[in-house]
Amino acid sequence: MGADPQSRFFYSQVKGEAEAALARMPFEAVYAFRPSLIAGERTEFRGGEPLALALAKPFGFLVPARYRPI
Repeated sequence: MGADPQSRFFYSQVKGEAEAALARMPFEAVYAFRPSLIAGERTEFRGGEPLALALAKPFGFLVPARYRPI
């Protein structure tokens, strides 16, 4: 989600640039899948994810489907 070459956030900006570069290539079709927060066990630490998941799980029914963790 949020892939945009003009984004203020580095990660979203890089994803957007990569998608745009792929779209310019001579493929018949290009599909970009943009999942929301991915819930699952990780070996590396990602600071905001545990907090986001802790809030999203009990209140998931209030969050629009496109933003729910998968």
